[in-house]
Amino acid sequence: MKNILFVFLLTMFFTGVNAQQVWYVSPHGDDENDGSLDEPLATVQAAMGKASEGDTICLREGVYREKVDVTKNHLTVKAYPGESPVMKGSVVMSGWYNWKSCWKKYVDVQPQQVFVDGNHPLQQIGYPNDWFKNQTSYSVYNNPVGEGLEDMAPGRFWWQNDTLYIWLEDSTDPNDHQIEVSQYEYILSTYNVHDVYIKGITFEHSNGNTFRNQATAVKLGNNNTLDSCVVQWCDFGGVSTGYYKSGARILNSSILHNGAVGISSSETHGFLIKNTRMAYNNYRNFYSQWHTGGYKGATYSYGTIEDCEVDNNNGPGIWFDYCMYSARYDAVDGDNFYPIIVRNNYLHNNGTGNYDRNSINNNASILIEVSEQAFVYNNVIDTFEYRGVWVSGSYWTTVTNNLLAHGTGYYTVDAGAIYVSSPPAYLKENRIVNNIFYQNETDFELRMRPENGTYVFGNVCRNNVYFRQDGSIRIRYGSLTITSLDNWRNTTPYGEMSIKDDPLFANNLFHLSEQSPCINTGFNLLRDTMTVDYEGNPRIAGPLIDMGPYEATVGGADGYNAALQSLTVDNGTLEPAFVPDRFVYYDTLPDNTKTVPVVTAIPAYAGATVTVDAATDVMSDDEHDRTTVVTVTSENGQVVYRYSVLFYSRNTTAVKSVDEERWQVYPNPTAGKIYVDPPRDKNASITVTDMSGRRLFLHCLDTGEESVMLDLTGYPEGLYLVIISSDKMRRTFKVNIKK
Repeated sequence: MKNILFVFLLTMFFTGVNAQQVWYVSPHGDDENDGSLDEPLATVQAAMGKASEGDTICLREGVYREKVDVTKNHLTVKAYPGESPVMKGSVVMSGWYNWKSCWKKYVDVQPQQVFVDGNHPLQQIGYPNDWFKNQTSYSVYNNPVGEGLEDMAPGRFWWQNDTLYIWLEDSTDPNDHQIEVSQYEYILSTYNVHDVYIKGITFEHSNGNTFRNQATAVKLGNNNTLDSCVVQWCDFGGVSTGYYKSGARILNSSILHNGAVGISSSETHGFLIKNTRMAYNNYRNFYSQWHTGGYKGATYSYGTIEDCEVDNNNGPGIWFDYCMYSARYDAVDGDNFYPIIVRNNYLHNNGTGNYDRNSINNNASILIEVSEQAFVYNNVIDTFEYRGVWVSGSYWTTVTNNLLAHGTGYYTVDAGAIYVSSPPAYLKENRIVNNIFYQNETDFELRMRPENGTYVFGNVCRNNVYFRQDGSIRIRYGSLTITSLDNWRNTTPYGEMSIKDDPLFANNLFHLSEQSPCINTGFNLLRDTMTVDYEGNPRIAGPLIDMGPYEATVGGADGYNAALQSLTVDNGTLEPAFVPDRFVYYDTLPDNTKTVPVVTAIPAYAGATVTVDAATDVMSDDEHDRTTVVTVTSENGQVVYRYSVLFYSRNTTAVKSVDEERWQVYPNPTAGKIYVDPPRDKNASITVTDMSGRRLFLHCLDTGEESVMLDLTGYPEGLYLVIISSDKMRRTFKVNIKK
């Protein structure tokens, strides 16, 4: 009796309504089958109709030609173990009729691509559709081949009035070949469902531009994952991370040979692209300054691209465009805040001659355009055309510890090309630090826009290494060309601690040799974020961080040590919490303090010397008078670090203007209660998140609200982000709770 009951319960487990089930699909199956391994279905869409949430759809070897909409959450769609199914948006066509020198056939859907015997595309004549043809502001498909049937030639195709004309490259009869004609707008969409996992499938031959512009073959939605897939030879884009969606993941995949762009984002939050190759995209030669290349994120897109290879794209490698903060678009999937992170990627051979040298929009391997809160670090950028990294009209972008080598064109790194739009586009508080410029043949190593205090201000460029074989250096500062590091340091606010020297790589992989001047000469801007190097080794193996993407495992360069062990004041509280290699501090004094506090500094290494130039008047309107400067010089005198302490009292007129500019958060560290002096702007708010970006607290401010107390005593010890934003500005503070 017990055995009968056990069998009954086991049967119910595998066949019950809530049981997870595997549905098998095979090109040799039948949609009237039951979907078992022995009687598989024929189409993926039929399996979608039968599957329930939590089920798995397993594709056997072969080709599936269909457009599939995933309609259930928590599904898995994957290849059968050891097999490689292919889903295509094309149809095999035969029955071609000879017409003059070419061949024709009735086809009622305009095709964007025609392939001969595999992935060998013919050239489309004219524009992809009338939308491209009728663009008047600028051309996004600026090099059409021919205009009509009269331009037919070997290797081309033309469609008009439901008739498709083709002419094979060798002028042979297409009835003797496999001719695949793209027909389906997309191949697989998970856009309207969440938590779908797709693995081990190849996607080819979508036909998106016939139906809409900027279409992709695979469309992801909230928390959907594309793993170990290939998306290639699609007519415009390969994969999209989902309009107004969050949490998409593209892992371990290859996104290759797509018509314009490999991966595309628009108003997408918190996506992850990891260990994925994006290569040879924009094969159809769309205008490279529009929506092309390996990755293009547009309009409020935030996410992480890491450990990827991005190469041989006909256009930019990785491009974020107008990815600014907006409270309206922050209210997605739990109101999380996501920065832009581009790290540990290998980019090479990206670029194109398909650009306008005089245009505001030009190519770069990594392009941060009118965007904010971008962190670009530990990337190897080798053999690029025109620009290596371009920071254009952006806020709070950090470009640190990258290698830029063997570039040709104009600028290796360009922090410029400001333009004013509505709202104004700034170039402010960006940081270009610890990068290695190696053997570039660009016109200039670097361009920095002169600070003007209005739209261009607060930018930092220091601790970089420059090397050309001929020993020259060329840096652009506004309209000036600077050819020596001394001039760079002495005539501009930039260039501190930079080096013109051979980085002395140990091998062609750009690892640092023991004698490299890049060892222990960096300035770690991202101590809590950039904890490992390009290969995953711990950062700061020596006393200071190394320059470039690799941290050397050797090199005790004692002579380069100018860090501090401690920095203290006898009155007030340093903000934020002291970190030995932080260069700027703020000290909140008791109200109406007039006496200049005493600053005590102790170097981290024996032999280093310290000098202190004290502030003269903590009540002054001039920030210079309220600043104490600590100078630390290394034992060998080669490295000098300067630390600034700015004093202020909340009740003084002079300091109140500083408060309004900097939006203070204090005390820090804190036992739990913090005070925020917010901006007096419209739509201002204060957000508190943990370090993963999960929102913990949101306070919307009334215009004119003087000060806000936030009680975080209920949260555990650790680091938290306090994000203050308004219509005009946005600032992030890192707060340390210690109990």
